Amino acid sequence: MKRQYLSTDEIHAELLSILQAFASFCDSHHLRYVLIGGSMLGAVRHKGFIPWDDDIDVGMPRPDYEKLRTLEQLFYEETGYRLSGYRSLKLKDSPMVKVVDENIDCLEMGTVPVKLWIDLVPVDGLPANDTLNRLICESAFVARRILSIMLTPPNERSGSVGTFVKKNIIHPVISVIPSIAVAQSKLLSAISQSVSFGSSQYAGIVSFGVYRSAERIPLEGWTKRVLVEFENSRYSGISCWDQYLRQLYGDYMKLPPENKRETHGLKAWRVEVP
Repeated sequence: MKRQYLSTDEIHAELLSILQAFASFCDSHHLRYVLIGGSMLGAVRHKGFIPWDDDIDVGMPRPDYEKLRTLEQLFYEETGYRLSGYRSLKLKDSPMVKVVDENIDCLEMGTVPVKLWIDLVPVDGLPANDTLNRLICESAFVARRILSIMLTPPNERSGSVGTFVKKNIIHPVISVIPSIAVAQSKLLSAISQSVSFGSSQYAGIVSFGVYRSAERIPLEGWTKRVLVEFENSRYSGISCWDQYLRQLYGDYMKLPPENKRETHGLKAWRVEVP
């Protein structure tokens, strides 16, 4: 049977269902979370999804994040969604969590098979010292890049030296000794937790912080949350959202040129039930 691909609006609706279930679970179990990155930007600028975006990003203070992972089975029983690890890593070994809908298959970037998901990343402490902050964030960035190379399927991109190395060197080694990738993931998590959440006046996304040292904002931004509108519902957001968005995006209310409007290039379809 020919696949019936979901439209962007349909993908948005399914992602919103995951977010609603996730937020309800967090509220019921007294877990803190906030919209981050493009999702926080979308809430402020569009009152919902960035029109061309196809994902949702959520952050959780490290203590709440770790508690959620211990509630894996209960989360599934109450929401119907699974907590999954990054790429092929088991949840216990993963530096971040994906909340996935097992009933929707996707191809990311046109080639990588995944389930429809929202990203959930821990928020860790960061030092007030700028030099030390950069050191931690840059170290995490390098560790994350190495882990990504280890776990990214070799067919995600073609015709490059990187693809050749992944396909012929890295992936054969990882397939024989999978503990190498687990060790790299644990290194990333250790770097990210160099400063414990709440022990410093600052915190930010370290393990998967795309903007590195610019991710650092005052601790109160994560702990004194505000409700923000997102697709006609209200969710927890960063209280100092203006500072946060300016640090990440500059003039964030200005739309980027069309050639800078990045997506995951998702093709999604519902799993057929026999």
